[in-house]
This record gives sequence, C-alpha cells and structure tokens, in this order.
Amino acid sequence: MVAGNSAIMGNSVVIHSGDSMNALVQGTKYEESLSGKRFPLAYCKYGGLGFLNNYVLDSHFSDKGHEMRLIRTLLDSRDLPDIGTPKGLGVDENTALVISNPLSKPVGKVITAEVSLSGVFFVDVSTVPAESSSKATYEKIPFSFFTVNDTIDLTSGEVTYASWKIPIAGEEWFEDAIPSSDIFSAETPSEWRQTNRRLIDCKEVNVTCTSLSSVLPRFQVFFDRLEAVGFGADIPNDPKKTYVASYRNMLATIKPLKA
Repeated sequence: MVAGNSAIMGNSVVIHSGDSMNALVQGTKYEESLSGKRFPLAYCKYGGLGFLNNYVLDSHFSDKGHEMRLIRTLLDSRDLPDIGTPKGLGVDENTALVISNPLSKPVGKVITAEVSLSGVFFVDVSTVPAESSSKATYEKIPFSFFTVNDTIDLTSGEVTYASWKIPIAGEEWFEDAIPSSDIFSAETPSEWRQTNRRLIDCKEVNVTCTSLSSVLPRFQVFFDRLEAVGFGADIPNDPKKTYVASYRNMLATIKPLKA
C-alpha cells in the first residue's frame, strides 16, 4: 500500500502553487524542481512518484477552489512529451481515492470521512481548443464529481455509482439553481461544488456565476447540465439523513466578463 499527498502520486506534472484566479489571469509556468522561487501557478514538469499514469492530481480540491487551476494546468501541459495528459483528478479534504491495480488497470473508489459531502472531481480537456488559454475563453469543459462509494475505471472512464444511490432525473428536489458571485473562491469553501450539487438536483438546466467583483478582470462561468447524469441518496445509517449527489458530464463555459 502507498499513501500520501495526492498531487505527487502520479507520473504527470505536479502542481505546487497558485489558485484558480492566477490560472485565469496569468496562466502557468513550469519549474525544474519543487524548490526555489515560485510563480503564482506553477508545476513541476518532471512528474511525481509514478504510482498512477496519465492523470494530473490535485488535493484540498473543492475546499480551496482549485477547479480552474487544474483545468488550466491540463491545457498548458497536455502536449508535453511523455508526461502530458488531458485528464485530471481533484481530491477533496477528508476524502481518499483508493486505487487498485494502479499501474495496470486502475480502478478508484471514493472514500470519505463519515457523513461528508466531499468527493473527487474528474475533468478531461481533450475537446477544449488549444487557443482557449490565450483568449481566456473556455467552451464546454466537461467535468464530473463522484461521492462516497462510487468507483471509477480510470482506463475506460466507466463509472459505477454506489448501489444505494438512485437516478436524480425526474426526482429533482429544488426548483431553481443558486448562482455564485465568487465561483473561484479560495477563501469561501466549495463554491463550485455547492453550485453544481444544487444544479444537478433542480428543475433548471443551467446557471450563470461570476468571479468576485472586487478582483479584476472578472469572469463569467456558465454551467449546463443538459448532458449530465446525476445519482444521489441519503447516506445509509446516517440519523441526519445527509444527502450526497454525484454527477457526470456537467459542462462549464468560462469567459471574461465585459464591463
């Protein structure tokens, strides 16, 4: 068994500084090692320990608003020889992705602290145009979020939801989505996660969010669930009946917000 900080466990680039707003405004920079002067969003291009192939990993994920920093790192590094990949995994606090057969046929199972809304974020930027970063405009980025007891085949992409979860479609609990005005927040925990958790379980099919008004330039994020599939349920044996939701193929479009 191998355990440790998720960011360094893979064979692809290792993110070691920066946040999502840095990613949007300044982009990324690679460094020769994990020491020395750091750029606001930087990664080591020589990779980590190599226990999982073809994924960039990030930790403290939803809790620190790391969604865009992972997406931008993937876009900027996916064409690096031998080490580049379009796929990334973000692991929340109080969460583990337990991977069996990591070097042959890796399958990950989401494990969380008792009664936790946390989970694992999955994104694949294969379909995002190369010029997106230079224009700071990103069209229809597909992403997914998996919660406790879900399993993910990291080779085929096949997902098996926990047996106690049921399809959300047709059983949506909320009438409307709630937009965030600080969607990339590193200080207000889990804005991206909470916004999409509600969107997948409401009767509306999209929601428009923005970055913080006091930080320029500002950005708009349009989330669309038309192609998404959601599963959810109360956590078994929880007296408080905490509800968790997983979803696949949510879409995010990110653009500069015109004054």
